[in-house]
Amino acid sequence: MKRYWMIAALAVTALCCGCSVKQTVGIMAGKWEVGERQECIFKQDRLYCIPVGVDAVGVHLQAATRDGKQIPRRTMLFSNAVEIVHVFERKRSETWSDRSTDTGPQAVKFSERPTKYSTWDCFKVSVDLPGISCALSVKPSEKTMPFFNRKEEEAQMDDALTALNMDGLQAKCGKPGAEMSDGVSRSLIYTPDSGTPIAFRFATHGNVFLLDSAMSQEKKSPNDPLKIFWWKSAPGRGMREAEQLVREMPCLKGERNQELAAGSQ
Repeated sequence: MKRYWMIAALAVTALCCGCSVKQTVGIMAGKWEVGERQECIFKQDRLYCIPVGVDAVGVHLQAATRDGKQIPRRTMLFSNAVEIVHVFERKRSETWSDRSTDTGPQAVKFSERPTKYSTWDCFKVSVDLPGISCALSVKPSEKTMPFFNRKEEEAQMDDALTALNMDGLQAKCGKPGAEMSDGVSRSLIYTPDSGTPIAFRFATHGNVFLLDSAMSQEKKSPNDPLKIFWWKSAPGRGMREAEQLVREMPCLKGERNQELAAGSQ
């Protein structure tokens, strides 16, 4: 199998001879042996890489359409590119992940100049530099970039919620209608215009209380497809829930999240 991938990697290298671009980037990946292939997402000066057939740090890359047809993995990787990068960076910043490591700057040969959120088939061809050769799989177009921009707004809101403390929440949204405490955490209860109370639970992180989760306290109606919803500070989730929370509590939106809330109406 390794022999096959090595031949494929050399074929990619030969095909791109004369049109390739060499660029030094940071690699976010797990263990990567010579001859192995990984699927990577490019953003700025980094490549975020996942072994073939493996889910991306909590983001599922296998799904089917309503009629049961399997969605191609490369489509799933491309459509979830922002969330995958977001989770990689969250795990890196929290320093507790053992699934991904920053292997430092490496010279990589790309089949063409990489653009933000483009996805790549990458082979480790040698231990020498450039030791990684990448062929383009999919790249954003002018038509798809608004989707990626919106996803970036969701990621920013998720990061903002993760860093929120009780004083910050009250500065944004005023005093809560009620408070609860269980000795380990404290919850501030707000009731937005929708009428569904939301409990913002703060747990200890070091010497401060930071937002751990936000959960609605009752179903809006029996026919409401959302019913109960919640956001949790966790690397493998949060972006879509953050957007929903902004819809419920517009006071949470920061200066850079005006469009996110407006577009959700």
